[in-house]
Amino acid sequence: MKKSLCSHAMWLARLLVSCAVVALPQAFAQDKGEWEQFPDGSTGKVAEYKGVNDTPIAAYLRKPKGDGPFPVVVIIHGFYFGRPAIPETGEAAQRAVAFIRKHFGLPRRGSSGSPAPQPDAAGIRARSQRGDSALTQQKTFLSQALKGEVIYTIYTPPSYDREKDRRYPVVFWLHGGGGSPRDLWKFVEVTDASIKANQCPEMLVVGVDGRSRGGARVGSQYSNWKDGSLPMETVIIEELLPHIDQTYRTLGTREGRALEGFSIGGHGALHLAFRHADLFGAVTAIGPALIMPGDGGNRVQEVYNTGAYKGDEAYWREHDPLTLAEKKAAALRGKLFIRLITGEVEGNFTHRRTVELSQALRRLKIEHEFVRPGETGHNYVKVYEAMPKGYEFYGKAFGKLTPKAKEPSAPPAKDSKEEKTADKPPAKGADPEPPVCYDITKTFPGEIGQYRVSRAAKPVEPFEIMDGLFYVGNTQVSAHLLKTTDGLILIDTTMPHEAPWLLESIRKLGFEPSDVKVVIGGHSHVDHIGGHWYFQKHFGAQTWLGEKDAPETIKGVCTPGRLMPLDGTIATLSPAFPPFKTDRLLKDGETVVWGGRKLTFRNAPGHTPGTLMIEFPLKDKDGKAYRAGMLGGLAPGRAEFTATSKRLRELEIEVWLGAHPNQHNTLAKAEKLKAGTGPNPFIDPSGWKDFLEKMIARGEGGKQEPD
Repeated sequence: MKKSLCSHAMWLARLLVSCAVVALPQAFAQDKGEWEQFPDGSTGKVAEYKGVNDTPIAAYLRKPKGDGPFPVVVIIHGFYFGRPAIPETGEAAQRAVAFIRKHFGLPRRGSSGSPAPQPDAAGIRARSQRGDSALTQQKTFLSQALKGEVIYTIYTPPSYDREKDRRYPVVFWLHGGGGSPRDLWKFVEVTDASIKANQCPEMLVVGVDGRSRGGARVGSQYSNWKDGSLPMETVIIEELLPHIDQTYRTLGTREGRALEGFSIGGHGALHLAFRHADLFGAVTAIGPALIMPGDGGNRVQEVYNTGAYKGDEAYWREHDPLTLAEKKAAALRGKLFIRLITGEVEGNFTHRRTVELSQALRRLKIEHEFVRPGETGHNYVKVYEAMPKGYEFYGKAFGKLTPKAKEPSAPPAKDSKEEKTADKPPAKGADPEPPVCYDITKTFPGEIGQYRVSRAAKPVEPFEIMDGLFYVGNTQVSAHLLKTTDGLILIDTTMPHEAPWLLESIRKLGFEPSDVKVVIGGHSHVDHIGGHWYFQKHFGAQTWLGEKDAPETIKGVCTPGRLMPLDGTIATLSPAFPPFKTDRLLKDGETVVWGGRKLTFRNAPGHTPGTLMIEFPLKDKDGKAYRAGMLGGLAPGRAEFTATSKRLRELEIEVWLGAHPNQHNTLAKAEKLKAGTGPNPFIDPSGWKDFLEKMIARGEGGKQEPD
């Protein structure tokens, strides 16, 4: 049986292939795919096989009418990337031919006899899968910048599921043009083997989506596009990094983060690491495609002119690693582990530009590694295979980091001799930095907070009130934790420097701080939302405030509220907190269902314009339902609060909570609850009515008092 095989290949760097092939009839019975019947009697289908670098390649299979034999034509299409020679071309054709022989019974050229064995029941698509399914998972997160879901691939090391209290460094892996986050498979393969051989520190690996899969010729360059259409740097730095830190047990420190990238991903890794040296401690660039105007051939110039930079040289320089190295030499010197790898022919564009960067770094006295693994071509798989000890780089970068993260220590009591607690930066390898006391006059000029220093807050042992509602506040400020089927809701976060007490209380109850998905502020004073920023930044919690309490959040930044002086003793240097974005502004009467809990929010002005009344149902141990309510702040004697009290008096609240434990005798009730004698003391419907009657009487009597 005689067949002819002809192939035509155009130059390419990353293989993007369309295949028109013809199969023998035997293949049809074995393959599980759907074949489409055409009017002329021919049949066709879409399949997939592995190309260069094991890239999944779509192939279209077409069989004419009749029994054959037929000639087979393989058409390979790719692109030219400024290279004088592309060794992958031959490999691409060989892989395409091997695909046909293996799955469609074609004998080798010049041979005769029976066709090759047919594919098994797994079919073509199953055979095309890379062997990384057991090591990685594809995940998504919701990007506000892109207004949709973004994929990423995640690898967790062998001990991740076993050692629950351990935190890990993380490498963000950036693929090349036309690739996808799954391209990290080879890096994961060699990393996992090195870890299991005790040669490499355990780490997480995240495959980043560069928005260039599916044959896109330009991709994102991992930059914010000049025209604003693709804010990829924002997605990575402001959304993906926090998402990973909040979703997985990372170290959450600069020293515990690294970037590694191939080709345009190598360019992206360098520019992100150089621009954000405060976030990353190491960077590796493999054959980095260091784009520049006027060099590198048509493909490079297409990226320069139509991609992120839009042909604007000034904007390009803001992202060019060579330019950034000059500008940020002091920030990089001695602080960033840098590794440059090039396995391409000398004189090749990417090799030449990598050498130029290495020379510039040497001139600037920025320490780095320059690795020449041999002529592996523009092929990251071959680079990894040629570097059996490549793991040593991460041994240097991550080797001294503490594997188990310690919780920030709680602040000392006010009567302690050591008053100042958290001005020091966190140690390397520690948990995210603990909350600190900010000088509000320096952090927010003109916004001088006031705090009653006579209050000596002390921690309180957390306890369950009923039905998954817990008290996690201290002796001066309340905080309540509500368990749902979709994580925890935390109502109020106390003072900034008291947040470690919250973390400790949450853990004592058997939860993790990362289980907190929503933090709500009863009102916007610093002693009630002082820890919101911490839970948002480090654990990804959403922050909710009353709509009328956060006018500045509409602009994206929440300024700290002022605490009114309770007596003549005030502190002009009040603890404040970094700005944070409010994810949800709650309207009067709004109802939100979260994790099986139905919460109703009412505007209760007086203490602040946007003080909240929060209502939700609870059940006792016998299944009887009760209505719980938490009033976010009081202002006895103020006309506005008197009107609020009259309105709230109409509510049937049976389990009532306050913003401060003294408002509803929380600690005394806790002692009774602990004793276990009598009914639950927090179920107190008459107490709610009586309390509001007193507030109304004070208001109508014209006597204004502090909360």
